[in-house]
Amino acid sequence: VALPKIPLDGEIWCGRGLFQKCISIVKKQANKVVPDDYKLLTYLIFDAPSHGGKYEDRMKWLQANIPQDDDKCYASVVGVKKCQGLADLKQCLAEVNAAGGEGIMLRKPGSLYENKRSSTLLKVKTFYDEEALVIGHKPGKGNCTGMLGALECQLPNGKRFDVGSGFTMDQRRKPPKKGSVITFKFQELSNAGSPRFPVFLRLRTDLTWDDVLEAAKTKTPISVKQKVVPTTKLSKQHSILFSVIPSRDGKAGKKIARSDDDNEQPSSSSSLQKLDVREECPYGEKCYRKNPDHLKQ
Repeated sequence: VALPKIPLDGEIWCGRGLFQKCISIVKKQANKVVPDDYKLLTYLIFDAPSHGGKYEDRMKWLQANIPQDDDKCYASVVGVKKCQGLADLKQCLAEVNAAGGEGIMLRKPGSLYENKRSSTLLKVKTFYDEEALVIGHKPGKGNCTGMLGALECQLPNGKRFDVGSGFTMDQRRKPPKKGSVITFKFQELSNAGSPRFPVFLRLRTDLTWDDVLEAAKTKTPISVKQKVVPTTKLSKQHSILFSVIPSRDGKAGKKIARSDDDNEQPSSSSSLQKLDVREECPYGEKCYRKNPDHLKQ
C-alpha cells in the first residue's frame, strides 16, 4: 500500500522491550533476511513536516490519509492524549516506564513543525544513575584525536561497558584515572545487562570502589536486577500507549486496530524545564547518592 508522497516524520518500531530485535531485523543483509520478521515491524508516523498547518490540523490530515484499515499497510499514525497537568504527566510517564517504554513527548497545542530542536516539542524520560569503576581508556578519533574517546568501566556486578559521552574537552584531555569511581546516567539495560546510552556525569572523589561495593550489598543497583528478555516467538500484537497499531489476527490475518484514546483530542501542554518528574527514591534521605540527577529524595 502506497503512503502519501510527501515527507513523513516517523520511526520503525517492533514493540516495547524489543529495540535490539528491531535493529537486528533492519540491519540484516538481504541474503539473511527472514521474510516473516518484517511482519513484526510498523512504521509509526509522528508528523507531516511539509503540511504547513498547526499540529492538530497535521494530525487530522495524517489520520485521514494513512490507511489504518488496510491489512497490507504496515504504517500507523501515533495517537495523542491531552495532558491534564503535572500529576497526569507523572502518572503517564510511570505507566509508560512500567510497560517498558522509553518516555513520552510533549507537543505544544497549535504549534508549527520546526526542522530543528524546538521548545514546542519536548521529551520526558526517566534516567537512572549509578557508579562504575574506571578500568581503562579508549583513544579518541576525529576532533578527539590524542584525547579520551571513551572510558572502559565496570559495574558492581562485573559487567563491563564503555562511557563515551558527557565529557568536556578538558576532561577528555585529563580523563579520570584507572581505579577511580565515576557516576554516569543511562536509560535502561540491554538484554545482556549493559547500560544503554551511558553518559558521564562526574568523578566521585568522595567514594572508593570498596564503598560502592559495600553499598551495593544493602541497596540493589539496577545493574544487578534481573532483565526481562522478550520472547523470541513474536507476533504483531504489541501495543504502544496512545497509538493505533495494526495488529494481526493469528488465524484470519486481518488487521486489528487498537486505540487507547478514541475520545481524546490531539494536543499536549505544559513546559518541561521546570518539571521534576523523577521517581521517588525508596531509600529517601538515607540514600548515599546526593547528586541532582538521582531519584527524588
